[in-house]
Amino acid sequence: MSLYQQLQKDLIQALRANDQRSKEALRFLLAAIKNKQIDKQSDLTDQEVIGIIRKQIKKETEELEFNRQAGRKSQAKDGLAKIELLKNYLPVELGDEKVKEKILQALKSQDLSPKNFGPLMGRLVKDLGQEIPNSQLARVLKQVLNG
Repeated sequence: MSLYQQLQKDLIQALRANDQRSKEALRFLLAAIKNKQIDKQSDLTDQEVIGIIRKQIKKETEELEFNRQAGRKSQAKDGLAKIELLKNYLPVELGDEKVKEKILQALKSQDLSPKNFGPLMGRLVKDLGQEIPNSQLARVLKQVLNG
């Protein structure tokens, strides 16, 4: 079963259970996936769906911070619950050592100097961005380049 199908199944369960937070989070996520499918004019792979989930989590995190700063505790609590729900659909994050191995494997024949950070990061995001968060990629790449 694809991740998209699992999300649809979970939405149906949330509808049956009348779980408002899950319904809302899954509906927004499925709408974002559907929009991407329309743009691409084909079905999305699980890796592309994971990328969309990460974007939704980032969006919810920004909204959570805004609500905390504005003193909206109930909305912040709802946002935190949505983030936790969406994180359940992400694969287990790799440790820094595994990410370092993947980076070194992806950049075998590249010049690994700090001045090439931008181009190297661009290539890594293209190659590994769907399976590893960009923030972790950047952090580990800096470690690789600096020592």
